[in-house]
Amino acid sequence: MFRDPGKQSCESVDAQGWLPVTLVSGFFGAGKSALIRHLLGHRGSQRWALLVSDRSERLEEICAWDTKGVQPFYFGEALVELMGRCVGCSFRQNFTEAVLAIAQLWKFDRLIVECSGLTEPEFVVELFNDAMAEGGALASVACLDQMVTVVDGETLWENLHSSDQLRDRGLSSGADDNRSISGLLVDQIEYSSLLVLNKLDRVPLTRQIRLTRLLEHLNPEATVLRGTYGAVPVESVLAERPCRQEPVSFQPGWLKMVEGMSISPAVCDTQWTTGLFQATRPFHPGRFWEMIKEDWPGVLRVRGYFWLASQPDRCLVWAQTAGVCHLEWVGNWWAATPEIEWPGDEEFRRTLAKDWTVEFGDRRQVLAFIGYRVDLEECFHRLRTCLVTPSEALMGEAEWTNFDEPVVLTGQEGWLSDEDEERD
Repeated sequence: MFRDPGKQSCESVDAQGWLPVTLVSGFFGAGKSALIRHLLGHRGSQRWALLVSDRSERLEEICAWDTKGVQPFYFGEALVELMGRCVGCSFRQNFTEAVLAIAQLWKFDRLIVECSGLTEPEFVVELFNDAMAEGGALASVACLDQMVTVVDGETLWENLHSSDQLRDRGLSSGADDNRSISGLLVDQIEYSSLLVLNKLDRVPLTRQIRLTRLLEHLNPEATVLRGTYGAVPVESVLAERPCRQEPVSFQPGWLKMVEGMSISPAVCDTQWTTGLFQATRPFHPGRFWEMIKEDWPGVLRVRGYFWLASQPDRCLVWAQTAGVCHLEWVGNWWAATPEIEWPGDEEFRRTLAKDWTVEFGDRRQVLAFIGYRVDLEECFHRLRTCLVTPSEALMGEAEWTNFDEPVVLTGQEGWLSDEDEERD
């Protein structure tokens, strides 16, 4: 259902006819509620809707606040109340219908969405982007202004270095949720337009500076606000996105490096190092497996694409935080894909040509590193020793596939040896 111009009101929508939406995410205990409480207290005379995508007791807490001029809905209950439908379908459909239902009440100046602590912002933003691309109803009634992630300054550094999975702390969304604490934290940080570093009353100044630099390196395009009890400049959180008619895009630190752009934090700090490892020859699977099991002290983030001699067709992703290493197969290289299946646009061809070599096509190693007090040259030396040697390269792909394959990809569980797989 699209907006009927006759039903629009200057008191309930912005000048373009969209309901402005501000998404607030963050891990459990980061202070999302404190930030929202702060926003509510400084909204003036505007009428806001509040959609809470969390556990039921959160709605009761919010309803206990002074919410005059604010109408709270619980994600799920909002659908039952507003749409009269079952809430047993997918998150994607439920979330979209909840926002549509609230927007089509035609009486709110803004919608604040508090995401669950398990939510990955990128997934939620894709709902708005897809609606724009496909002409969906959501794009006609609502516009995403800010994707805000609240970060707990007291626990961020320790959680980044933790190897715990969500289920280890009783926080997973189900039996098949194998995400790690550190991986989820980094995803929430990297795919946001604004970061709120919270609880700084409990953090020494030197550590505050270190955490700020960390956020600036992980997400150089995001604005970083520092606060206590969620108290930050409200106008910054509610700022209108400049290009509201275009999809929301993010360029995390690792992606900027992979695409050939440098990270430029606001303040230069010699204790922080970034670098891009590049090579065309594949990794030898045995040497790579031995290397990947070693410690990487000081390395806080690794992300990028690589290939193994034993699996020459596969494009693999290495995603590592200080605490967890995650590797997976994301598809085949274009060099291993029939040309008839390639996209037909010229922009794709020009981009592909930049990375194409006569010997290996688009297959390559391109890995972005972000580290604190780390010798990246030593890290890169270790990686170079894992590449196939010139004599091994001359053997050719047919012989490479005969190399011992000590590892298999198993999603977010990382790598398992053949012996581990047999035990499982």
